[in-house]
Amino acid sequence: MSPGRYIDIGAQDPIVDSVSLAFYERGWRGVHVEPDPAYAEQLRKARPDETVMQAAVNTAGGTIPLFEIPGTGLSTGVSSIAETHREQGFDVRRIDVPGIPLSQVLGTFAGEEVHWLKIDVEGMESEVIESWAPSDVRPWIVVVESTYP
Repeated sequence: MSPGRYIDIGAQDPIVDSVSLAFYERGWRGVHVEPDPAYAEQLRKARPDETVMQAAVNTAGGTIPLFEIPGTGLSTGVSSIAETHREQGFDVRRIDVPGIPLSQVLGTFAGEEVHWLKIDVEGMESEVIESWAPSDVRPWIVVVESTYP
């Protein structure tokens, strides 16, 4: 069997807590979507043979605020979640990042199989899923992190 393909939305670090690392080490390749500039750069350096989209997946496109919590996987596009982290003592900085719909990300695999899609976007999971259409790409497995139903 040939190596597979994946899409990692909210990829974060290329090594620490990486969902894709074990697949990558076995020859799989994919697309990472990561809005945090520091993590996107780490992904580009560690995985030069993969696509890294430095953006947040959303329905509207354009530019959106990202509440960056440096050195963590907690950065979010949801201000109320960011405020909760700030109250817990985290450093929260607002930056603007490009927004793209999931359909655009999926379009990079037009005519190809995608074996898994992971969505881990700290409170924006519904918006990512809502931005799926229009796309004929149907990953075999979809994993969505949800800490708040």
